[in-house]
Amino acid sequence: MERIMDLPPFIGRAEVSRYFPGILTPKTLANLASQGLGPPYFKIGRKIVYRTEDLLDWLQSRAVEVRTVRR
Repeated sequence: MERIMDLPPFIGRAEVSRYFPGILTPKTLANLASQGLGPPYFKIGRKIVYRTEDLLDWLQSRAVEVRTVRR
């Protein structure tokens, strides 16, 4: 995965898998958007574009802390 500093300021929905491989897909983002969920986006003509900062904030908001139970 690329370093955060190397990410472009905007990422198109079709390119999201390139920058977040195995984490986000265009289809997942499209499904979430159709439900009114997911990160905020811009629609420019037919293209859907996300601010990289919004994607990272949205991913961080979905983080879950996993704890190991010891017996």
